Amino acid sequence: MFKRFNDRGDDYKYNDFHNHTSWTDGDNTVEEMIQESISKNLNSIALTDHIREDSSYFKDYHKQILALRNKYQQNVHIGFEAKVKDYIGNIDVSIENIKLSEIAIGSVHRFPHNGEFISPGEFSKNKCEEIELELSLAAINNGIIDMIGHPGGMSIKYFGDFNINFFEKIIIECNKNNIAFDLNYRAHRNIYKDLCKLLELHNPLFGFSSDAHNINSLGSWIYL
Repeated sequence: MFKRFNDRGDDYKYNDFHNHTSWTDGDNTVEEMIQESISKNLNSIALTDHIREDSSYFKDYHKQILALRNKYQQNVHIGFEAKVKDYIGNIDVSIENIKLSEIAIGSVHRFPHNGEFISPGEFSKNKCEEIELELSLAAINNGIIDMIGHPGGMSIKYFGDFNINFFEKIIIECNKNNIAFDLNYRAHRNIYKDLCKLLELHNPLFGFSSDAHNINSLGSWIYL
């Protein structure tokens, strides 16, 4: 599914590996997202809606995507995005739904802290970056996930950037563990050139993603 960065080729950006639908916080239905992927000539997309361990929707979601990808004969990967829930890299999803999925994305969202999940914005910039790095590395080394979602994304969202050396640590661990680095348009479009230098140097598996929550954002990398 994923390619190493230096083997990507010009058409690899026509695969979009992290997107959301109206099953969770997206604006458009599964069918609308698939139709849009065809209209934009994308080779494949992944639909990776947010999930928790107690989520009950995933079997129906899986069934609907199977039916629609057969209807449209489009390459659609069925997956999820789950938060990293502890400092040993477990993610917030049931084993049953991991087995059903074709792509498992683990992402740092709210930080586990004293039995609660706290907004990254409640911490200082430096502490936020340190915690995000620690959680990211734990998820990569745990071995459950296929892709680490929007690396550095919480620090970028709340403080505008993420330590470039921490990006390199994440990329190195992705390479060691054969976990894909999510080159995420929402999080990384403004630092694309800097990340490309690190990705070229270490050559991990990676995937382009729009992290689209509507049809307009789907396939964003094809316009870069």
